[in-house]
Amino acid sequence: SERYLKHVYLSNWIGTKSTKAVLITISQKPLIMKACHLLIISVELFAK
Repeated sequence: SERYLKHVYLSNWIGTKSTKAVLITISQKPLIMKACHLLIISVELFAK
């Protein structure tokens, strides 16, 4: 999961034709990250 997040973050997918496909793939399963072990960051937080 951490490796997947790193690869998505480092890839140049924003602005490409596959942006929609990446967003659909990411939204298929819940994605939760923790920032400094304090704040839970989810896809829903970024979508708002």
